[in-house]
Amino acid sequence: MMDDAAQIRALIAPWVDACLTRDWDALFDICTEEVFFDPPGAPRVTGPDLRTFLDGFPVMSEFNFDFDNIQIDGNIAIGHGNAAMTVDIDGEDTAISFKFADHFRRGEDGTWRYSSVIWNDNE
Repeated sequence: MMDDAAQIRALIAPWVDACLTRDWDALFDICTEEVFFDPPGAPRVTGPDLRTFLDGFPVMSEFNFDFDNIQIDGNIAIGHGNAAMTVDIDGEDTAISFKFADHFRRGEDGTWRYSSVIWNDNE
């Protein structure tokens, strides 16, 4: 059985796949019901507004990230790291690098899920 940090790292591939294919149902499947996003320079996005936010997010052609560290305290965890994506901005491929702090909660079923997603551009 994977340890907690490995279980959280195992969420990277499904998160990336869901973002690249714009499969928001798959993305929400690995999130808590109360998940929220704190995007750079914008207010917090919660509830039904999340799908609208994601639908309006630029299409990604590349996306990768990894955790520099994951801190776990009981059923709560936070992972910090760096990421890069290529998005379509007005028909042009635009590279973006950013740092993030993702929070996770372990449910009663023992499964870790994203509970908040916070990121800031490096530029």
